Amino acid sequence: MTLSWKNIVFMDGNHSGPVGLVTDYDFPMSSYTDWWLRSLEESLTGGQFTFQTRQKVSLLGTENDGPDATLEAALSGGRGRPAKGKVLRLYSAHPFEYGPVLGAIRKQNEPFIDDRSARELQPGSVLMGIIDDGIALANSQFLKHQDNSEKLVSRAEYFWNQDAELEGPETSRSYQVPFGRDWDSAELERVFDNARCHSTDFPDQDQVNRALEMDKILSNCAQHGTHVMDLATGYNHRDMTANELGEVPGDCSHLRPIIAVQLARIATRESSGAFMSTYVTEALNYILVRAQQLQPEKGTKIPLVINFSYGIFAGTLSGNDHMEEWIDIAIEKVTKEFGFPIFVTLPAGNSYLEKCHGERKVRRSTSVKPPKFPDFELLVQPDNNAPTVVEFHWPETTNNAPETLGVPPDLVTRKPGDSKGIRDLPAKLRKDLLETQTKVLSDLHLFLWPPGADQPLEVKSGRGPNFYHGAELRDSADRLVGMLYHERLIALAEKRLAKDGQEDDDLEDEQPPTGKPALLSEVRKLTLILAPTQFEQSLYSREMSRSRPKLQQNEASIPAGKWGIALARTGDHKIEDTVTVRCQRGDTPFGFRPFGRQSRLEDFNYHDYAPDGRVNEKDNDRQWVLRRGTLSAIATGQETIRVGSYRLSNLDRRDVPTNRVESGASLFSSAAYGDDAPDDLLRWWPRKTIDVAAATEISHALPGIKATGTHSGSSFRFSGTSSAAPQVARWLAASVGSVMQQKKKTGKSARISVRLQAKRELKNGTNFAPSKSKARTGVALLKGPRAR
Repeated sequence: MTLSWKNIVFMDGNHSGPVGLVTDYDFPMSSYTDWWLRSLEESLTGGQFTFQTRQKVSLLGTENDGPDATLEAALSGGRGRPAKGKVLRLYSAHPFEYGPVLGAIRKQNEPFIDDRSARELQPGSVLMGIIDDGIALANSQFLKHQDNSEKLVSRAEYFWNQDAELEGPETSRSYQVPFGRDWDSAELERVFDNARCHSTDFPDQDQVNRALEMDKILSNCAQHGTHVMDLATGYNHRDMTANELGEVPGDCSHLRPIIAVQLARIATRESSGAFMSTYVTEALNYILVRAQQLQPEKGTKIPLVINFSYGIFAGTLSGNDHMEEWIDIAIEKVTKEFGFPIFVTLPAGNSYLEKCHGERKVRRSTSVKPPKFPDFELLVQPDNNAPTVVEFHWPETTNNAPETLGVPPDLVTRKPGDSKGIRDLPAKLRKDLLETQTKVLSDLHLFLWPPGADQPLEVKSGRGPNFYHGAELRDSADRLVGMLYHERLIALAEKRLAKDGQEDDDLEDEQPPTGKPALLSEVRKLTLILAPTQFEQSLYSREMSRSRPKLQQNEASIPAGKWGIALARTGDHKIEDTVTVRCQRGDTPFGFRPFGRQSRLEDFNYHDYAPDGRVNEKDNDRQWVLRRGTLSAIATGQETIRVGSYRLSNLDRRDVPTNRVESGASLFSSAAYGDDAPDDLLRWWPRKTIDVAAATEISHALPGIKATGTHSGSSFRFSGTSSAAPQVARWLAASVGSVMQQKKKTGKSARISVRLQAKRELKNGTNFAPSKSKARTGVALLKGPRAR
């Protein structure tokens, strides 16, 4: 197979965006969106596009203030136009993202906040928000007795199935979801009543699943979402015995109402997170609006605890991923405007030993020439049906020229204490910043050696691409088998500078060398996407194979093996940058048929095993592929609580030196940076610690913790930080009063207040055990009632 770089193209998805969502193509798309659209057999042109039936394909975009719009209307206080100053605005200029939607997209009505739920929640309630895949709502762990009767009803106040079909403009209590269908508590009660022969009978789970259009999703004996929701808020409504957290399950079944969102399966099947941002921000928006509708008009506000147990590998790890920013800003705005506490728990990640993160020193050069040998190798697995994605991030810099940013000079820098300047990036300014970058020549270079090649592939054009452009990699049959994207992320640096009282694991509070705080910063980035090594139409392509336009992908593949890579940057040869290299997640998530296989970075100095034959958990000074810094790339926001995993048997074993157990963390549990981040990463500061950890393994011989299976009475074991995060959400719901006292007493953020409460309970000897590695297990280890 002969491969070569061909055309340099703008990141516009081959001009295949749907009419009505993209007004012009000066606004670049994300690399994931562009690759997906270019890999399709048919362009999604306006003539083929429709919003009307499920047999057609809709695209939901997050361009401009996309997912902000609904919450923006909610923050206006109800009917009418949004109130001035309540607009949700991001602080990074992210490119446009698409997510393909099964079914029609509907124009959303304003969510009228004054139209509250008819059901009054009991005093002492805590709302539990669950965003996941495979939620068995009719499982007995999520039922309760209705009004002290024998009749069992769902504990869910609202449920949104993003893949469900709904014809017509029907709306469920003042809020119309943009796609799929949702049910409120009254509608769910009717669904459950139709699934039983007598009023007091247990509802037929399969019939409920069919009515909620969940029957195919819940066809397996175990599902990720059901297991996670049981760990977070599953209760036996007949059990009146207090557990280790002091919860009485029978009482808690009435005190933990649920707002659940079944994510669209295309968002969870694609483990790279390519389509996740759109769906997750919509899901979070839905939960926040519904939670406000459940708040009492007078009296104490009801806290909201949200768990989202997913993660990805590649990103800046500095809290400015599009999804992270949206979550941070939404939580901040809603908490300030409506006054009810919000907590979001996320898993730290399972990539500690995956060899998907590294740091390379790259010296700049005034004259970049193709090197003779690659700097490092990328192992692309055989029989891999998913694309391989690798991201290369140069360090943040605030030394940028105003003319290259597309804004006036006084908006780039200002004197200390000057109140003028921009505080956020509204849609128009974000678009202007992105459009300007498309006219700036990229100074980044990547040289690629296919397996067995002795010379790198070169871009033959006279000049390199501008930012937000990409070079096409094509084979001898002129099939697209890869793309190399050049990007430049512009952000408000001050949004991520430390504030008074922040913990030392947050962002560094230091001034740029000029002495003037820079308002705008930048990170330069390359994204390499390679076609699968074994072509197979993706699952969502098959599901929509009868649609017009079809989502069939072009048949293209690349050789498996070791691909050589070398990086370079044009500039002063005295400057050496630390470039972070991250392979995006590419394995198959739990609950799906095997599809993708994880690509990895190769490093001869990386030792998988220690001299005694045990798994090596330490980095050495010579390796560049690292175990530290492997946090999930969507778990580094300022408001979200990141949760690691530990092995229960290690609590005792780590006290015996000959066992050589140091942190007690599960082998897979990802690590933050600790105190080892390179100096030139300090300002774009990666998170230094996990917050807390929970047990998801009993011992080496008994991995996983037990929770309910799909059907009532069944159970199975599941390990991973996805099982740790919901346990912390459960503890949070039980301890939310104490956490809020900490927040009120110290004035710290919700996340820091959680850490302080964990330390307090550790000191008192309740619920927590000591942590010996903040980078992997945080400030304390939650013992909890579910580690069995």
